[in-house]
Amino acid sequence: MDIGIHLNFPGTCKEAFKTYADLFEGQLKLFTYGGSPSSQNVPEEWQGKIVHGNLKIEGMEIAGCDLIPSQFKPPQGFSILVELKEIDRVRKIFSALSQDGTAIMEPQKTFWSLCHSVVTDKWGITWEVYSEA
Repeated sequence: MDIGIHLNFPGTCKEAFKTYADLFEGQLKLFTYGGSPSSQNVPEEWQGKIVHGNLKIEGMEIAGCDLIPSQFKPPQGFSILVELKEIDRVRKIFSALSQDGTAIMEPQKTFWSLCHSVVTDKWGITWEVYSEA
């Protein structure tokens, strides 16, 4: 069994997923409403928005899509937990996700991790990026 996560966005899925793919060196596939059977269910200006995005990062899958504004609710009550081998990479990714986002916990040593950080990115997704190495 595989378990993944699915993120909803208010029209910013493509930008967010391209950023995540670059940061985490993942493989990205994006499908638009305009190229799908649901194209007639969304307004013309949404034809280029993402009906399904798939990002694979080292065996983990993150899916996502854009929801029309009347259906979108901002995410809350969870964070994506990412363990990295290198502390420098934790700091680099934290810094990138902090741009136009909110730094909640700067990368630091804790009693449970050699380097742990928490950040909510500019798309409202909260990440806990850490290293045990």
